[in-house]
Amino acid sequence: MHSWRSDWAQPQRSRQWVVRRWGRIGIVGLCAALELGGCKSREPAVDPARQQSLRSQYRMEPRVPLPLPQLMALARRDSTAADRQCDLAGALFMTGQYAAAISAYERVVRADTTNVRAAYNLGRAYARTGQYAQAIRQWQRTVALAPDFADAHFQLGVAYAQKAPTALDQPANLSYADLDQAIKHCSRAVELDPGNAIFHHNLGRALQLRHESSRAAAAYRRAIQLDSSLVDAHRFLGEICLEQGDLAHAEAAFAAVVRLDASNAEGYYQLGKVLEKRGDVGKAIAAYERAVALRPQYRDAHYSLAKLYPRAGRPAEAERAQQQFEALAREDPVQEAKNRVQRLPNGVVERRALAVAYAEAGQYEAAIEQFRIALALAQHSKPQMAAIQHDLGLVHDRRGDLQAAVSAFQEAVAMAPDTARFWLHFGQACAKAGQDSLAAAAFVRAAALRPGWIQAQYELGMLLVKAQQPDSAQAVFLRVLAAEPAHVGARFGLSLTYIDQGRDEEAAVELERVLAADPRFARARQLLDMVRQRLETTTPEFE
Repeated sequence: MHSWRSDWAQPQRSRQWVVRRWGRIGIVGLCAALELGGCKSREPAVDPARQQSLRSQYRMEPRVPLPLPQLMALARRDSTAADRQCDLAGALFMTGQYAAAISAYERVVRADTTNVRAAYNLGRAYARTGQYAQAIRQWQRTVALAPDFADAHFQLGVAYAQKAPTALDQPANLSYADLDQAIKHCSRAVELDPGNAIFHHNLGRALQLRHESSRAAAAYRRAIQLDSSLVDAHRFLGEICLEQGDLAHAEAAFAAVVRLDASNAEGYYQLGKVLEKRGDVGKAIAAYERAVALRPQYRDAHYSLAKLYPRAGRPAEAERAQQQFEALAREDPVQEAKNRVQRLPNGVVERRALAVAYAEAGQYEAAIEQFRIALALAQHSKPQMAAIQHDLGLVHDRRGDLQAAVSAFQEAVAMAPDTARFWLHFGQACAKAGQDSLAAAAFVRAAALRPGWIQAQYELGMLLVKAQQPDSAQAVFLRVLAAEPAHVGARFGLSLTYIDQGRDEEAAVELERVLAADPRFARARQLLDMVRQRLETTTPEFE
């Protein structure tokens, strides 16, 4: 998981297009593409000649390509010539002398407040140095003077989206005013230059951050139609599809990511998640393994492999993956998560990750507080709120507050009634809290949503044993064992039903099988000793 900021202004294309995803290009990373005539499109703009003319008119590069010393001499000779001052400022900017470039542009703006070229590029210089408030003021001036200049609207939209509160552990400012401005100006840029794929992509990012997933997906799809090499557009579209449960389109999107960028570890990991959800364990493992090969410190990928290897009959590899995951988890994940929140305090994903990091470190109160902040930030996205309520339930459960856990899981299933995993954990919490009827209903619902899901069937069977319904429980356990004969828990549960039915010989057989699979299963050994003792002391009855 990473901040959306690094992917904002200049989305990654395939490797043939040299732009690297992980470089923190920032707002002005788009400049090169824009000044070369913008993103090449497959459809004509509303007025392509007009936009090209404006880009040429307001460009940063000197109109006459001269060495910097000569440009400085010309500017000194005629300090009132705005174009020469702008040429000098552009040359200074392009050689990394941003403070000097700002000073040069400011001289022009002070002398002529209507100079669009100076105002626009002064905004870019401010943005390059992280002074977004000043950049916004200059771009506001630019769009007021040149309302049809698409690039200025685009830069202004990105700058609004870059703004974020600085508080780390306090609830973020929940006002969406800046984000609404970002959407407004990115939308205007798209209207003025609808053939620009990057404009569509960045409109999608603003909409996605605003939790307007459907509109964001449409923007990403349009960007991909215009330029299919935009790796990040495929990736973010895949994330939305995965969140919405559209696994087919999510798989297609992430497959495009790794096809375009074979070194994209995140793409392989997300592809693995989709394949895992679709039940294709072998392909999911292959995707996770590729993610780990590309990024050996990829903790989540190691964890996913540790979960899936046993299902593929690879226990030794599962153990190694688990050990690697635990080793990486000890490398202060809380601080790493804090750093991400510091970069994006309003990010729901970042807040949730910080909460999870606190929970994994046993700091439950801090985790609960961060989950509550994440809930407030996600108030316009029911799927995100449901996922956070689910995570909050897990934390309450872990700390032993069963009623709070039940309440949180109940909120989660109310908001996402078709998510089987939420129903399973709701049922487990209810069972621990002694609310057996609610637990049974939850397990039945989970099993109905995911037919053949072993875990839900097993939990229901154990609850039926507890409710002293051995016949019903036995039928459940037999179904589980038919699907997964090595399921130790189901075999132990089956032995319990035989004991309740007085079928001690069959119970002994099942308990022996349990212990053969898991010799350290103390409860199974105790019950086997008890059953054997009963069998040895049983005397025949006489009529």
